[in-house]
Amino acid sequence: MSHQSHSISQLEETDRQLRERCSGEQLRRLKEARSVYREEVIDSVRHCAWYRVSLFARWKQRGMYAACMWTVQLLLVLSKNDLVFSYVPESYLETLVDCFHVLRKSDPPFVPAGMFIKQGLTSFVTFVVTHFSDPRILSAELRDLLLQSISVLVQYKEFLATFECNQAAIHSLSTSLLSSFDNRSWISVTNILIRLCKGCGFGLSKHGESSSSSCVFQNLLREACLKDEELFSAFLNRLFNTLSWAMTEFSVSIREMQEKGQMIEFQQRKCSVIFDLSSNLARVLEFCTCEIPQAFLLGADTNLRRLVELVVFVLNHLTSVTDPEFFD
Repeated sequence: MSHQSHSISQLEETDRQLRERCSGEQLRRLKEARSVYREEVIDSVRHCAWYRVSLFARWKQRGMYAACMWTVQLLLVLSKNDLVFSYVPESYLETLVDCFHVLRKSDPPFVPAGMFIKQGLTSFVTFVVTHFSDPRILSAELRDLLLQSISVLVQYKEFLATFECNQAAIHSLSTSLLSSFDNRSWISVTNILIRLCKGCGFGLSKHGESSSSSCVFQNLLREACLKDEELFSAFLNRLFNTLSWAMTEFSVSIREMQEKGQMIEFQQRKCSVIFDLSSNLARVLEFCTCEIPQAFLLGADTNLRRLVELVVFVLNHLTSVTDPEFFD
């Protein structure tokens, strides 16, 4: 699909250049290029049609849906027995996740969204929520795959509502997310926390984000942090460390661009990515300060001191840029 889009854009660009009434050798080359791009587009369209008929036929999607639902029910039963679950092939889990997302993104939809959510999503949500941090799954990549599935699903309001009604998610998701915030999974966990905590912070009400947040999980996160102080303290320490690293990397990248006096595309992309990560981490920290202020005001002095140091660091580096349009 990406190759097809690229070929179409090249064909459109060639047509635009031809309309500018080029002449001579340039016109001949453009016509030759247009012929090549046109053949590539035709070939890509034929492949897409073949895939749709051969691989995504309605009866095959029905079979995939049935296999997906059967597999997730089987895995939920097997996971109750540690000895048996340890022998489950990893391919079962990988196939389950892949099939589920293929059905979710099918175009046209395999079944109406309401039916898919009601009949297919609940069991899948139960499985991924209870197993993305399951130590019995030895493959870290496989656990990441389950965590990324949660990160994708909670971005959609209708899927988030299913998480809010799922007993397994209500019981264990908040605690599992806090404990999974480590050097490997912190980006995925941060993306999930940001989605759940939208609307909590300074100046966000005018953007209408509160309507897309989850009051249910905000309360559950708050309760989990207050109930297990040791877990929250460890999470907060890792959050401070990660945010400090991200902001330091961002300031170093900014300084390098200022010293070189030019915007290199790679450095711009790097700065953009690090800035987005830093902003997301800062918003998670902001949620903690707004919803659990006692951790900073009544808890260890270290938390309040690190918070002040972080604010001073950010203000010092972001307000010291000589060019006021630098971040634009």
